[in-house]
Amino acid sequence: MRLLTLLFLCSVMGLSSLQAQVVTEWQMHEGNEGIVDFRTSSHGDPAAYTQISIPDPNDEDWEAAPLDDNGQVSISRRSGLRCKQQLDFLYFQTEVNVPKGMEIDEFNISYDKADDGARIYFFNSKHPNGHFNPKADLVLGGSIGSVNLKDEIVAGEVNRVVIVQYDNCATGNNIQGIRIKVNGTEVEAGESILDMCGNEYTTMQFGNQIWLQENLRAPACSSCPEITSIQLGNHPSRNQEFYVFDKPLYAHYNNNENDLDPVTQKPLGALFNFAAIEACNVCPEGFRIPSTRDWEKLMTTIKNDAKVLRTRDAENDNKPFMYIAGRADAYGSVVRGRFVQFWSTDTDKSAEYKANAFYLGSTVKMSPEDKRLGLYVRCVKSATPEIPDQFKLHAYSINGKRELGNYWMGWYGQANWAQILTGANADQAKIMSVKKVTADDVKDIVYLQVENFGDPGKEYYLTIDRQDGNKVKIAEGQSPLAKFRVKPALQTETPDSDYVSFESIQLPNFYLRHMGYKMYVSEATEGNLKNKVYLEDASWLFQKL
Repeated sequence: MRLLTLLFLCSVMGLSSLQAQVVTEWQMHEGNEGIVDFRTSSHGDPAAYTQISIPDPNDEDWEAAPLDDNGQVSISRRSGLRCKQQLDFLYFQTEVNVPKGMEIDEFNISYDKADDGARIYFFNSKHPNGHFNPKADLVLGGSIGSVNLKDEIVAGEVNRVVIVQYDNCATGNNIQGIRIKVNGTEVEAGESILDMCGNEYTTMQFGNQIWLQENLRAPACSSCPEITSIQLGNHPSRNQEFYVFDKPLYAHYNNNENDLDPVTQKPLGALFNFAAIEACNVCPEGFRIPSTRDWEKLMTTIKNDAKVLRTRDAENDNKPFMYIAGRADAYGSVVRGRFVQFWSTDTDKSAEYKANAFYLGSTVKMSPEDKRLGLYVRCVKSATPEIPDQFKLHAYSINGKRELGNYWMGWYGQANWAQILTGANADQAKIMSVKKVTADDVKDIVYLQVENFGDPGKEYYLTIDRQDGNKVKIAEGQSPLAKFRVKPALQTETPDSDYVSFESIQLPNFYLRHMGYKMYVSEATEGNLKNKVYLEDASWLFQKL
């Protein structure tokens, strides 16, 4: 069995608004056919699909598809088939939601090789019984193809996508890597996220941001026991305990803990004052409370179109994101149906008693608000950008100062240690030309090969020198100390999506960074993760070569 890599690349042009695409977690079904006797003279014979019986989407035998350490579908098992005489089918399904109004110019599917064949079926209102394009079939030994499948997709509804993969020879049965891309950014499956209380959330992706689809609920089980619950009054005289600056508090609209979004019937969550936001990160692990920059990125992605985010009704909004749920102020629960607000982490620079909040009503905007207000919390994390095959790396900042010039990773003279270059030593300085080399068959684990260093007949890689204080050097050959995992940039205030961080595989939680002009890996301790300079020094802008 060879590698199967499925890439959905949706290139959209002329959109009235760029909205979120939702992909559910992949499920797998072993099929009901068992081993099928089928004689053929070739691998990937399209006649084999006459033997399939695609299981119903709600069949009880669907289960979560096995994933590798990188979260990608990964199957590898022995095969005992009589070659070209028997078939063994596997089925994979997901749901792809393309928002209503999105004009699709291209929906391309690109494949690597697979053993022995794979076909993609689409189920929607246009194709209620399923449809496939035979030109998109994957056949073992065939070349990678690109077929425009835009006519298979229906915007504004859930499209069920089923991959039928089969094996017909006893050389192993594997399938690895099913990935979906929109506008060059991989769309991760909508995860089921649990907070510390066991509350379940789903996610949606906007650009390179992954957002919880629901507001944060009560933090009773969080690591911040100082955040306490309080009842809301309906007049300033009855609301004095809530409307304060110095106590971390949360409440519920109309004091209703079972407050539900009328469309999704999901809980609307709790209202927090800003002291609760400052107390700790109440978001589930891996997520954060949005900064002003996070909210501004979202507004840029949706082109400031409030209709993209608002819940309207179940018929027109298949995947609603935000209900106009109101807020709490000195008069208690107010403005539901008019607008809703969400905290950022940033205090307003012009008034210390205010903090920046995201406003959604008929428009979207950031507005400074009194820290005593009760606003909702929506958590976010960054998606991992896909670095190109060849690139160079630029420092986010030098000594805490933002991009003062061309500060590229490179080396100087005959030295083999990596460093940050400036124009002052341009005569002997060389900016690194870096090649991404995938390691361990995992997409986000890489060797960073330095192509323009040393003997042209040898291969050199960025490698950690444990004997020299974890300094990063250029060394010949691949080694465990040369493997890194590509991750979202630790500095979340990056101005665009082309920033990444590199975590050592051999030294988990140690990140590639510069200290001044020299390169090291150092640990992302709790203190470092609160240190602006560390976060910036461990974040890198990649530029395709």
